Amino acid sequence: MEFRGIGKTKAAKLNALFELACRLSVGKSGKTLAERVPQVAERGQQYCLAELLATPARYPVTAPAEASNRTHIEFFAGIGLVRYALARHGWSVVYANDMDEGKKRMYLDHFEDDGTFDTRDIHNVPPCDVPCATLATASFPCTDLSLAGGRKGLEGKHSSAFWGFIDIIDKMGARRPPIVLLENVAGFLSSHGGKDFEDALLAMNKLGYDVDAFIVDAVHFVPQSRKRLFVIGIRGMAESSDDFGLALAQTELRSSALASFISSHRHIRWRLRCLPKLPNLGKTLESIIEVAPATSNLWWPEERAAYLLGQMSPKHRKTAERMIAARHVSYGTVFRRVRHGKCMAELRSDGIAGCLRTPKGGSAKQILFEAGRGTYRVRLMTPRECARLMGSDDFTIHVNRDQALFGFGDAVCVPVIEWIAEHYLNQVAESLKPEQIAASA
Repeated sequence: MEFRGIGKTKAAKLNALFELACRLSVGKSGKTLAERVPQVAERGQQYCLAELLATPARYPVTAPAEASNRTHIEFFAGIGLVRYALARHGWSVVYANDMDEGKKRMYLDHFEDDGTFDTRDIHNVPPCDVPCATLATASFPCTDLSLAGGRKGLEGKHSSAFWGFIDIIDKMGARRPPIVLLENVAGFLSSHGGKDFEDALLAMNKLGYDVDAFIVDAVHFVPQSRKRLFVIGIRGMAESSDDFGLALAQTELRSSALASFISSHRHIRWRLRCLPKLPNLGKTLESIIEVAPATSNLWWPEERAAYLLGQMSPKHRKTAERMIAARHVSYGTVFRRVRHGKCMAELRSDGIAGCLRTPKGGSAKQILFEAGRGTYRVRLMTPRECARLMGSDDFTIHVNRDQALFGFGDAVCVPVIEWIAEHYLNQVAESLKPEQIAASA
């Protein structure tokens, strides 16, 4: 192992001491320190040697990067788009957790395998295995919070993983990150009549976090309609929140439903922040399209394309015919949905893609409809187009299409996280007091 970023003299002494400790220290298990802290050298993490020697358990303590306290631990890391976004704003990941092996493969295809990725079920991760950091992020499963998932809520098989995250943060004790960022579907707000959202925020309060909540639609940054609810928790700050009324008046970020929830739940410890107006970049679907030659096998055969057209309702069929008859080529997206027991093809033609979803069934795969000059063509959206819709244009993709669509469909939109980092997370991190940073390091 090598200690870096702490001065040559101190690093040399610590490296020598560490080598000696690896040879001499034996824990209760009979294993040496090196055996009890696997892959330390490969990971290249800066561990606090005194803490390692003092405890028989694995207890990595990661110091904030030199000249920066922007370190983060990410739960439900997925393919790594939170990391992708935060890295652009000075944040470095020190731990990532997700039990999905397919997502892990995509994550490691893009990022260097530095040993920070942990595939254990979050309920089986000992808090002492989680390093300290300034920020913890959790994009926990939305399955049981959405209409498609049956709205089983935080007690459902998948979304109950949220409580595994809370348990880890709770048991970290004084090492809890000063900042927490949660992300989920907008339906989280209304799950079980708002009770799930209330329970989650009160759990955050109990751990010492004041909370804020807002909703951002990715369409402000990319040509995809994707509304997501974000919660930011901050602990240990004495300063009061921004003007409560002004923050609630930001209807673009706090809808009437969210503002009503906040106003009617004053027993929750809120710390609202006034945020700048969201941008409107005006990007359209055409900007993310990959050019595919007419001979490409990506395009569906005429019979299959005609069958899709036949699945459209009169309203959507009329829109398709108007696009076909136009003098210019335009693009739309199609989702298949079951309406009144019948599979229907629904066409969107406003230049914006529908929300990317995980392709667990054929209906969840978004279809590209290209039409104009008297003709039309149909194909599934490509993995690269999905990457562009998530704002991760250059993301490395080495997996098959279904795995790629699953990874991107279950991820966060990069420019949304960047916007939150620039206008919220970085500003809070810079205002942290030395003792708060020390406690999380």
